[in-house]
Amino acid sequence: MVILITIISSIVGGFGTFLLTTKLNWHALKASTLLSLVVAIPFEIWEIKEYVSIPFVVFGASFIGMSSDKIFNNNLILIASILFGILYTLINSNFNGIGGTLGTTACLTCLTIIVVNR
Repeated sequence: MVILITIISSIVGGFGTFLLTTKLNWHALKASTLLSLVVAIPFEIWEIKEYVSIPFVVFGASFIGMSSDKIFNNNLILIASILFGILYTLINSNFNGIGGTLGTTACLTCLTIIVVNR
């Protein structure tokens, strides 16, 4: 159940950010920030403890969504977001802190999709 929620959260973060940047022509940082904020605020207001990693996953997957539409299309972003959720679940405990886990996992995911797609 945890991996399914993580994958859904990563799809929301990655694909949501990508759609905001490509369809609404938002700046990538604005799209990532706003989407992450919308997801994180309810967790802070209602002090949701069961799925505390969801805002982190959405924020990390939004790094994928900030990728250029010249390199990634909708399908590749969707696949990368799913892969991000799986990788985050597997390697989350191996990195120290949020920055190491989120950035490294997003980078590994994007590089994997680029290599496999070429």
